[in-house]
Amino acid sequence: MNRPLRPEPAAQDRAGRIRYVIYGEDRERPVRLIDVAQYVSGDPEVRTVRKVGDPEAPNLLVVEMTAEYAEILRRKLGPNFTIEQDLPVQPLG
Repeated sequence: MNRPLRPEPAAQDRAGRIRYVIYGEDRERPVRLIDVAQYVSGDPEVRTVRKVGDPEAPNLLVVEMTAEYAEILRRKLGPNFTIEQDLPVQPLG
């Protein structure tokens, strides 16, 4: 389910940031999605667009960041979190 790091042109903003969704939880380490939200909110390279679910325990984060930053965050968080480009839903057929 890994998508290429090249964004669709419409998905990239003027600062080179791309919209991504982040979800998951690390059950082996005490890292929750709210911890990830707090971590990225302190970084000027990332713009938090939305937290889905309970504000204190979100189920999904929508953020804008560069592809390079997304890859660094993927490696830092490990396999229990998913970071993928937020693409428009396509109708079936």
